[in-house]
Amino acid sequence: MKKIIVALCIILVFSNVDTKSQTRTTREIPSLKIKDGDGQQNKVILADLKIAVVIFGNIAKTTMTMVFDNKTNRDLEGELTFPMPEGVSVSGYALDINGKLRQAVPVDKNKGTEVFESIETRRIDPGLLEKVEGNNFRTRIYPLPANGKRTVQISYSENLTTTSDQARYYHLPLNYSSPIENFALDIHVFQNTDKPDFTEKPDGSLAFSQHNSNYTASLHKQQFKSQRNLVLQLPTGNKEASGLFQENGDKSFYFLANVTANATKSTQKKWGHSIGIIWDRSLSSKNRDIEKELALLDLFFKENPNMTVDLGLLDIRFVKGHTFQVRQGNWNDLKNYIKGIDYDGGTDYSQIKTGVIQANNYLLFSDGLSTFGQSKINLDNPVYCITSSNGSDYGVLKQISQKHLGKMINLANTSTTEAYHKLNTIDLIYLGIKEKNDFEEVYPQKGTPVQANFSLAGVGKRPGLKQITVLVGDGQQAPQEISIALQPDHGEIDLQQIWAQKKIEALDLQYEDNREEIETLGKQFGIVTRNTSLIVLETTEDYVRYAITPPAELLSEFNRLIKEEHIEKEERVADLLDQAQDITKQLQSWWNTDFQQKKEIPNA
Repeated sequence: MKKIIVALCIILVFSNVDTKSQTRTTREIPSLKIKDGDGQQNKVILADLKIAVVIFGNIAKTTMTMVFDNKTNRDLEGELTFPMPEGVSVSGYALDINGKLRQAVPVDKNKGTEVFESIETRRIDPGLLEKVEGNNFRTRIYPLPANGKRTVQISYSENLTTTSDQARYYHLPLNYSSPIENFALDIHVFQNTDKPDFTEKPDGSLAFSQHNSNYTASLHKQQFKSQRNLVLQLPTGNKEASGLFQENGDKSFYFLANVTANATKSTQKKWGHSIGIIWDRSLSSKNRDIEKELALLDLFFKENPNMTVDLGLLDIRFVKGHTFQVRQGNWNDLKNYIKGIDYDGGTDYSQIKTGVIQANNYLLFSDGLSTFGQSKINLDNPVYCITSSNGSDYGVLKQISQKHLGKMINLANTSTTEAYHKLNTIDLIYLGIKEKNDFEEVYPQKGTPVQANFSLAGVGKRPGLKQITVLVGDGQQAPQEISIALQPDHGEIDLQQIWAQKKIEALDLQYEDNREEIETLGKQFGIVTRNTSLIVLETTEDYVRYAITPPAELLSEFNRLIKEEHIEKEERVADLLDQAQDITKQLQSWWNTDFQQKKEIPNA
């Protein structure tokens, strides 16, 4: 029977939230694709869902434990794909083996693929979570046993950005299409002086309780079907900066600090009377939200009503489309031209060069996915990269915008109003730490544009440091000095992993130059990167066979088998040496033997 692939849309549907100041976000629906579904895809259901949310400052970690129930009489194979928004990195993955969750371990992406393919013919395949195109993550689940269940656990961390109403928003899609037999949601917000608020919640009984400066909320339901998502508003108006530290064995320590700077009066960017628009018309751009991008341009031309616009078209070539005159905010000719663009073919960013179109500033509308050439452009003036696709390569777009003194605007996780505010405002700049000799490897890096509320992580070089002083400015006034007290970490969040994620994000802007270091960090801290995956194997013998260090629960047995294997290898070598010595002695004896030719005695 021919294989067919049927998509079962299971979880994570974002709905628009109509609050006065709330950022509207969109997220593609993650899907479980069933091979050989034979029309029975509706009989694989999400039966149990447990969600744990931990928030410290602008860092949120979400852990989702999902149980899929196969109601059919045959084993099935599933492929679960998670499209993740900007700023999200997967930091944990587990799969049930013999009824128990087993944590994944990091592995080189190519090796993970080779191991997976070499043992996929066995009944229980390894679990492999890898980053695919854009910021999408994918894992295969086999088998989904007939009339049985499989459990998958995914953990991911994200940076919560501050909106113009001086609040951060955490979004968790909960608008499922079918009831969930067993549902559990647990939320913990640490060291927040102001109580978080729900601007949207899945159940009226969900409420926060306070314990000192920490807040918790829980919801446990059976046969649960929510019509609404979860949206938390986390106020940032308080000026109490907070920080945590986690000591290492060598007397150094990791730290995470939440910085609240004084938001200076917004300085508006001056765009002049001309602008260059670079429009990606490759096939992958069909996944962009073109209407939302046009809505952003509508706001732009309302504020900049008289402009000359040079339009450049990008695919595997970069050519000039047309020059448009916008007068009194009327840009209908340009809008209609863009609406008539056909999307096809690949993308080659290296074709973007000075001289094709002329402007003092450029707006690049693209998803960052380059199929040919290097992901670098050659323009002399600032470039502002704008994307609306959750499958975008954010690293490429950030690299282009930062190198060309612009910004990256992500319409997929913000409203057009917020996006225009960000586009049109000159940012604060992180200027470093006053006690610079006591700290190293601090991220974001010095000189990075930041919001009034941001976090930084780094390594302290000597114990006993209880405070750091962060420097922030706008390049026009004297820097702000913000003192932050560091408190011991009590397990609220994995500080070393957060630090590693921030470093990887910085290195990823120059991926080709830093790929080896990114791979090393991914392996060391268990983070999925472009070149690092997370893998779960069935038996300890598998980890030994493929030389992959297992999770802690199997480490003792792994070391025992490695030792036995080493002893057996030494014994085999010794046996071979003994055999070689015996053969050598036989050869020496043969060599030293004087063989006399026998005389033949004639017959009588």
